[in-house]
Amino acid sequence: MWNDTRLINSDWANESTSQNGPNPSYGYHWWLTNYQVGAKRVDAYYAGGRGGQYIIVIDELDMVVVFTAGNDNRLAWEQPRDLLLRYILPSAL
Repeated sequence: MWNDTRLINSDWANESTSQNGPNPSYGYHWWLTNYQVGAKRVDAYYAGGRGGQYIIVIDELDMVVVFTAGNDNRLAWEQPRDLLLRYILPSAL
């Protein structure tokens, strides 16, 4: 929703962020995952781009986390994930 206007059909949004096809961790260009923070597990889906760019959506927390990075080394996913697990999610739970 943007200014009370629906931009994307909710059925399509739900389908695109659900398992579609043979890979149980993949929807329509969204990766399906969950994060464990202490005793709490939260489901999420994310889109990843080159060099550590991520859009992570956690519906139950009404949260979207975006990383815009230019990290082309092997830690491109580890660094945003560490920030998410160490600082962002604990502050939201």
